[in-house]
This record gives sequence, C-alpha cells and structure tokens, in this order.
Amino acid sequence: MTEMLSDLQLADMLGNRMGPTVSKDSIEAQIKEELFLQPQGTTLTICVLTLTNGFTVTGESACADPANFDVDIGKKIARDDAFNHVWPLEGYLLRERMYQHAKLTEQQARDAEIAEAEAAQAGEAAAAEGEA
Repeated sequence: MTEMLSDLQLADMLGNRMGPTVSKDSIEAQIKEELFLQPQGTTLTICVLTLTNGFTVTGESACADPANFDVDIGKKIARDDAFNHVWPLEGYLLRERMYQHAKLTEQQARDAEIAEAEAAQAGEAAAAEGEA
C-alpha cells in the first residue's frame, strides 16, 4: 500500500503548475466530526466522518484473525478508508465551482459586449438626431 502524497510533495512535483486542487489539508478542513464504531464481538471497525455541510462518509476495516486485532490500527485504517471516500466528492465540487465560475465569466463578458453595443447604438442615434 502506498502512502498519500503530502501537500508539500505534490506542490514540489507540480512545480509552478499549481492550479486549483483538492489537498489532504483541504479535506481535513472539511471534517467536522469523526465517530468510530466497533460492533461487540467483531474485528470490524467503522469510521463515520461528518463534513462541515452535514454530509457523512464511512470507512471500515476488519481483521481476518481476531488474534491480530488492534483497536488503534482498526481506527486508523477505517478513517483512512473514509477519508479516501471524500477525495472524489471534493474533486467533483472543485470542478463544479470552476465550471460555474467560467460560465459566470463568459456571461459577464457577453453582458459587457451587449452593453457596449447598446451604448454605441445610443450614441449613433443621438448623433443622427443632432444632425437632423
């Protein structure tokens, strides 16, 4: 299993190509609460992460041999699993924000062109009226 890249490692790898991105820190900032459940008599550990907007994601871990079960390891694996479920959600949200921003910028540019054309027409009409 490979470890997640830190934000610094990612920035170093990308160099100056750093555009908007989802980072480990940005995801951590979205986590409001975490809850761990371990059903009695099992090696199952469930982590419930509640995000700042109230949405919840879950992760789990289970140990095949009860002799190897360790509560802290189970919690870490379950939290990492839940955390990994947040990445695509935050990625989608970032992409949607970028799309909406681009759409708004395009609309503002169109509105400015229309206002310019209307102002030019009004100026032409006023000039024509002044000649008459």
